[in-house]
Amino acid sequence: MRLFLRLIAIVIAVVVAAVLFFSRERWSDSSPPAPEPVAAAPAVDPAVELPALLAVGTTTPVPPAGPLPPLDAPLAQVAEELERRAAAGEPGAACRLAYELSACRWSSGDHETHVRWLRRKTQELDRLEAQKNSAAITRFRSEFDRDLARREQRLAERNERCAGYTELDPGVMAQRWYQAARLGSLSARRIWAGGDALPPDGLLASTGELALYRATATDMAWQLVREGDLPTTLRVAHALAGLHSSRYGLLAQALPEDRAMALALYRRAHLALDGNDSRGAGALRKQIAEELDLLGELSTADQRAEAERRALEFADWSPVEASDRWLPRMASGHGFPIGAHVCHREAGETVPELEQAESQAR
Repeated sequence: MRLFLRLIAIVIAVVVAAVLFFSRERWSDSSPPAPEPVAAAPAVDPAVELPALLAVGTTTPVPPAGPLPPLDAPLAQVAEELERRAAAGEPGAACRLAYELSACRWSSGDHETHVRWLRRKTQELDRLEAQKNSAAITRFRSEFDRDLARREQRLAERNERCAGYTELDPGVMAQRWYQAARLGSLSARRIWAGGDALPPDGLLASTGELALYRATATDMAWQLVREGDLPTTLRVAHALAGLHSSRYGLLAQALPEDRAMALALYRRAHLALDGNDSRGAGALRKQIAEELDLLGELSTADQRAEAERRALEFADWSPVEASDRWLPRMASGHGFPIGAHVCHREAGETVPELEQAESQAR
């Protein structure tokens, strides 16, 4: 009897095992296949290829071969000459070329701006007509007609000046500024060091230029600061301050935060402006004083003491140039004079329009 019960138990165990085995096979066959393992994203190659055009031309500056082309000439008429002279090493020609290309690229938005202005003025006129204010309507129409004629003339002049050059590749624009900066153009060095050569709407298409900027901009900026350049001194101070408002610029992203040095540089710029009694210098000095007060409140006692020690480094630097000729309009260093006129001055030419603008700022 015991042997019989044992045999029954063995048979039951075998049957259960067989059921479990075939059941598992059936469910396995009907279930969806396991997903393929997801491949890991390829690592980004840090060795970004730098733009080939940056190697075009010499890096040794040469004196100008003659006056630069007329300031009012369309770019299509002078681009070839400017490119040839820039490649030969003329800083003024390289500066003028970079500025013209940049100005024409930005001019592509002029028509949109003009249409927005027209729409706004039309809405203002509709409101006045609804109010039936005859005197206000007459005055408005007079001012509108005058402004419209001026704006349309300026728009036509820009279209003629920039014909064929409004869709410039952003990388090419940055490359031209870097070319001029390599040759020693002061304006171009400021533009490149400050990150203004790379247009915000073209950053994703300018990875090579961004890599070049990261590799060269901070050294160029500090060199300008040591040379006593006021706009770059303020740009670097603004970038180092670590304020929320200063974190969006490329220079602030390339430089590590150093609030003590920011304080020291702002104080250095403020002191340099003490000897300039022009209106522009007074307004700028007031803005810098406000930045110093703000940073003073946000800084620790150790940072303020460190700023005093860092100022000792300035003994071997050139004095800050704070004449009317190079005054920026803002304590952040933005708004310094730049244009085709400035490039001509860098080439040793007299520019009456620029001299007149500077005299009016006094």
